[in-house]
Formats: sequence, structure tokens, C-alpha cells
Amino acid sequence: MKDLPARFDELEKRLAALEAKPRLPICEKCGTGYMRLDRQEALTGMWSKLDPTEGGIGIYKCDNPDCGGETRKKL
Repeated sequence: MKDLPARFDELEKRLAALEAKPRLPICEKCGTGYMRLDRQEALTGMWSKLDPTEGGIGIYKCDNPDCGGETRKKL
């Protein structure tokens, strides 16, 4: 019982650290930054004619200023 307050404080700190981390994919290029949606582009050409309900393409950029990694994914 004496250790309970210290254990509780330790668990609170660990939980706060986990909640502070963004739930974003990690950059494949640098391995340290997170991939964040930078902009969206509409589908063009034959792709827009095949399925006009598609959301387009999302361009994701790494938030690490030393990396510059970029990925394109269908939305």
C-alpha cells in the first residue's frame, strides 16, 4: 500500500507521454518524423472518369525539417 502513490504517479507520467505522441505514420525516409497531410489534389485523367466519387490524392509530408520526405496516397 505504501508504494501505491508512487506507482500511480509513474503510471500517470507514462500515460501522458503516450497521449502526447501523435497517431500518425512514421516517415519511411528518416524514421523519426511523422507524415502529415500537406494538401489534397483531385483525381485527373482516366482515374476521375473511372470513379468520380473518389476523394482524390493526399500528399503527405514529413514534419522533420531535415528530411523532406513526401508520400502520395489515395483518399
